[in-house]
Amino acid sequence: MVEVSFYHLTTRGLTDALGQLVFMARGRDMRVAIACGSVESLVQVSDSLWAYPRAEAFLAHCHSGDKLPDEQARVQKIWLTAADDFVNEPELLILCDGRSLDGLVVPSVTRVLDVFDGNDDEQLALARERYRLAKVAGHEVKYYAQNESGGWHQPRG
Repeated sequence: MVEVSFYHLTTRGLTDALGQLVFMARGRDMRVAIACGSVESLVQVSDSLWAYPRAEAFLAHCHSGDKLPDEQARVQKIWLTAADDFVNEPELLILCDGRSLDGLVVPSVTRVLDVFDGNDDEQLALARERYRLAKVAGHEVKYYAQNESGGWHQPRG
């Protein structure tokens, strides 16, 4: 089983949070895949990663629309997809836009981040159901809430 961490957005949006999370993962030399819910979301995420504001961070990435040869796609450190083509054999899989771990088979993944908008009642309800299903499936489940400055903390309880 993998560790599944739920990241509850409340103060900053998805694209801001993803830059921070990907930057931290790359600092640990993890290969990352971001599973977006649509091509439109993928484009927004891609644009935000290219524009990530930290001077020491360059979050170079590719996505399924880049039409890379397989051997080039496999070596990408950050891969974005709106499908299930996790060709870079990621260690970290980031799910957004309500994407679910249910039914995905990605043998290389050791950790999953489920990032959801806590200001949207529908997304919040769906995230709670994904959390419940992850626990039932036997995954190690963690929860992180966004603080006022956009950082993360694990509430006690």
